Amino acid sequence: MARNKYPEITVERILDVSQRLFLEKGYDNTTIQDIVDELGALTKGAVYHHFKSKEEVFDALCEKLF
Repeated sequence: MARNKYPEITVERILDVSQRLFLEKGYDNTTIQDIVDELGALTKGAVYHHFKSKEEVFDALCEKLF
């Protein structure tokens, strides 16, 4: 399996999709699977490679925005 040369791009994609879903559905109603489904080409394992939990995704998103 090829390694991603630009993991920061993957992280940005995850954060962008997560932000949209958190705004549309709310944090409590958004699951990691929802995020994976919106990303299309990424697996749940790929998301968990970058973030350990939905809370960590949210924290990174807050850090990015503020």
